[in-house]
Order: sequence, then structure tokens, then C-alpha cells
Amino acid sequence: MSGVTNPTEEFFKDGGWGWDGTRWRKDNLKWGYNDRWAEDLSGVSGGGGFYLATTAAVPAGQVYVANFIYIRNNTALRGAAVTWFNAGGVAYYNAWIAGLAAFVPLIWNGAVVLKATDTLSVYMAATVLNDVMQAGVMGYKMLVT
Repeated sequence: MSGVTNPTEEFFKDGGWGWDGTRWRKDNLKWGYNDRWAEDLSGVSGGGGFYLATTAAVPAGQVYVANFIYIRNNTALRGAAVTWFNAGGVAYYNAWIAGLAAFVPLIWNGAVVLKATDTLSVYMAATVLNDVMQAGVMGYKMLVT
């Protein structure tokens, strides 16, 4: 561990370094909280027979962690409900149910990491014109720049 207090050594340059038991190495990304992520995906269904809402894409320089997603129909019993993540152009389905009574939500709890351009979507089948939908996501944001 020689040079630990010498600012000319490489491990003082460009950020955090840590001792791994054998030598100093550049630390990995610090996993931390920057801000809350709460996005409302609620709306009123059109006449197309389904409701679909998608979050804004994660911006460059940030990582989002989704911890809670829900969708419910506040009008009537309808068809299947689904939530999924769109990561790198691939859909990863994480929650679904064949049907929900009015005011009963489909809820997903967990943790999934989304990076730049990734999105999250909620869907309910068999909706009718003017069904009142309530949906959203809650989690947190991290800066990675």
C-alpha cells in the first residue's frame, strides 16, 4: 500500500480508487440515489379496444430503477392487463393477469434497471371508449455521467 498518501500516484487521478487486498484499482460505478422517479401513465381509453401507455425513454447519462408498477381500470371489469420493460429493443414481460375487477390494480413490485433509451409500458385489453385508466411507475434515478 505504498504511495497511498502521495497525490502523484495513479489512484489519486480521475475519481475513486479502492484497495482490493492486492493492489489499488479504480472503483466501479457507485450505486446510489439521485432523485425519485414517479411517472403517471393514467388516461382515458380510446375506442380501439385496448389501453397502452409507455414512459418517456430514460435519458442518456442516467439509469432508472423501477420498484413499483400498476395499472387498473376505474370504470369496469375488462380484459387482460400486462406490464413490461423495453430494454435494448426487447420486451421483458413482468406481470400479467387474465382480468381485473373495476378499481382492482395489477401491481408489480421488484427492481429492474433501465438505461438510456429503455422504457416501461402498461396495457389493458378489452377496454371501451372513455374507460378511466389509472397507471404509473415509481422508483429512483441515478446519474452515471
